[in-house]
Amino acid sequence: PATFDQCIEMLKDGDVDIVGGLVNTADRAQVMDFTDAPSGYAGDRLVARGGDKRFPYGEFSAFDGKTVGVMKGAVAEQDLQALCKKHNISVNIVSAKTIDKAFEMLDAKKIDLVVVARSINISGYNEVLSFSQKPFYFAASKESPEIYKQLNYAVGQIEDLNEHFDSDLASKYFDSKTKAADISFTSAEQKYMASHKQISVGYD
Repeated sequence: PATFDQCIEMLKDGDVDIVGGLVNTADRAQVMDFTDAPSGYAGDRLVARGGDKRFPYGEFSAFDGKTVGVMKGAVAEQDLQALCKKHNISVNIVSAKTIDKAFEMLDAKKIDLVVVARSINISGYNEVLSFSQKPFYFAASKESPEIYKQLNYAVGQIEDLNEHFDSDLASKYFDSKTKAADISFTSAEQKYMASHKQISVGYD
């Protein structure tokens, strides 16, 4: 087994031919070849320990100055930093070899928050922000041009024959099996619920 970061390095070096689930970035495109069509869409979420009430949903001021664990090599780190800059806050980033290591640090209270992909099963944690929805791709080593050619053709054929193939796979393997983080509420929602002990909901 290899960590995500190790998979990226092995693909760059030509030690493996194909890696899936990669976001296409300018830096990566210089050292690997991405398929023309994406193989799915994914996003990231910021989660806190269950029961940690410091972080109302989407309240960026609450994140300011906090320590956040991110899996080493993940594009989510750059996306989070850009988001923080946009909202005039800063966070301390701690890289973890694996997402399990990041959660170990969170559980041990060594960090305050973790960035985790929406496709990863978690429970017992509070989701406090969802961000960075974007396509992901298969990529081939530049040392394997013939494999890339066949891969790109195959992914394109799948897209042409069934344009919903990626969403069908997501529904089959993730949507029904992914454990959701516990619900967090914004400050306004918390205030409303505190003053309305009973809430009536209509649905169709």
